[in-house]
Amino acid sequence: MEVLSMRRYELPPPPGGKLTDLTAWGECVDNSVAQLEHQAVRIGNLALMVDYGAEAWKSYLNVIQKMVAEAQAQAQGVR
Repeated sequence: MEVLSMRRYELPPPPGGKLTDLTAWGECVDNSVAQLEHQAVRIGNLALMVDYGAEAWKSYLNVIQKMVAEAQAQAQGVR
């Protein structure tokens, strides 16, 4: 099994030649804000899944069962 890569979570500073460029630092800050917001959304989604995931899955399975039953009934009608 491959080791989990954490590269996507790194917050690199600007390239060596742009360490004094405020625009480059602004882009780095924007990147970090975007990553933090993405993680906050993921945490929110996990909380929703904990609260409602089981019921949503049960509802989905009921819909699938009804679709299978309807398809079987249509297949019987064709035969």
